Amino acid sequence: MAKKPSASQIRMLKAIHSHGDPFAHCRRMGDYGGADRTLLSLKRRGWLDWGGEELTTEGRALIGAAPGDGKASIPDMLRAQGHGPSASKPARMP
Repeated sequence: MAKKPSASQIRMLKAIHSHGDPFAHCRRMGDYGGADRTLLSLKRRGWLDWGGEELTTEGRALIGAAPGDGKASIPDMLRAQGHGPSASKPARMP
């Protein structure tokens, strides 16, 4: 029988689904240390892919998310914010 997810695991799955960022729910510095271990536990249980960017089918089922809904993956999110190779940036003035 699969282990029941903790409140922290559910919170992180929802953050990944809603924001595309596993640390979106962190508010204080101390939150990040625990969140790092939570992220690893999600990967080990198969609820998050090993790249840490996409929920698996099992992960989506835990939070009641349908395949294809939610935010884009982290690389897509960064490109949309103007980071990465496909970002169009104005030329620098010398």
